[in-house]
Amino acid sequence: MNLHLSGREKRTSIATAAVIGAALLYNFVIGPLTGYWKLLGKETNKNYLELQKLRRALEMKDSVDKIYEDNKNQISLQGSDEQEIATVLTELESSSKSIGLDITTIEPLPVEDKGFCKKYSTRIEAIGEMATMGSFISAVENSTLLFNIERLQIQATREQNIVKSSFLISRILVK
Repeated sequence: MNLHLSGREKRTSIATAAVIGAALLYNFVIGPLTGYWKLLGKETNKNYLELQKLRRALEMKDSVDKIYEDNKNQISLQGSDEQEIATVLTELESSSKSIGLDITTIEPLPVEDKGFCKKYSTRIEAIGEMATMGSFISAVENSTLLFNIERLQIQATREQNIVKSSFLISRILVK
């Protein structure tokens, strides 16, 4: 088969072959490489941010270790679960009495063992003036036993300036 193409047909054939070749090159070589390059850039940025975060944590290591050593006795177990619960209850009761808050119910909850630490939670219901309630919350938050108020519900009563509150207070200690 002898094909004789004119100059115009040859140029059109070459242009068509070039366009097809460029499309195949883009779809099977350049496109995947571009996608891989973008993915590599995203991974690099993600790893860089993680490295910065770890670097900041490493820079803070000495200050965190110092704070841990200063507070080691306050956040580590000193005795049995019963002794720790008694310590929590005693601290909460003495705080409420010194402020003048009337606790109606105080109920220690079961100890949660979380592997490397234990969580001691207590449910408290109290009645008192709003200012007294605020003072109690402040005393609990600033306690040397490092309490955490996980839940607080305040309800108004029929008496003016008297509120009924329900607290869930916890303390976490390292084993």
